[in-house]
Amino acid sequence: MDEAVILYVEEPIMSHHNDHHAPATAVDVDPAALADARNLWAAFVHYSKYGIIAVVVILALMALFLL
Repeated sequence: MDEAVILYVEEPIMSHHNDHHAPATAVDVDPAALADARNLWAAFVHYSKYGIIAVVVILALMALFLL
């Protein structure tokens, strides 16, 4: 049987009125779901880099043509 990954998550901030010493809650997380989430985040970061580069290039071209 696969081992479950246990994460400790704090309760939402408003539930304890900004008490940062509230006990954490144990949460069972499927390792495959955690790996999928990490892969999704890695892909998002990877392609966001190209999106930012494209925006900078477009803005530079707009500035160049306005001179």
